[in-house]
Amino acid sequence: MLDSNHRKKMITLRLSEAELELIKAHCHACGARNVSELARLALQRIMTGSPGPPNDFAKKLAELDDRVHALESYLVTPDVAKVGANIPPASLDSLHA
Repeated sequence: MLDSNHRKKMITLRLSEAELELIKAHCHACGARNVSELARLALQRIMTGSPGPPNDFAKKLAELDDRVHALESYLVTPDVAKVGANIPPASLDSLHA
C-alpha cells in the first residue's frame, strides 16, 4: 500500500464490541501491529485480489512437522532400532531440509 508518510485520509467504521474484540485478536495472528494496520492489510488484499504475504508461522510449523516426520521415519528403521538412543546429535544434521 502507500508509504506511511502519505496516509492523510481517515475512515470511520462502526463495530460491535464483539466484532472489535475479534479483530483485535486477529491482529497478531495476521502480523498486524494494530487494528488500523489490519484494516489496511485486509483492504489491500481485497483491492489487489492477492492472498497477502505468506504466514511465516504456518510455513515454519509445516517445515517443523516435515522434520519431525523425517526423524520419526529415521528412528523406526531396523538399523537405528538396534543402536537405540546412542545416536550422536551431529549425525541428525543430515535430516535438515
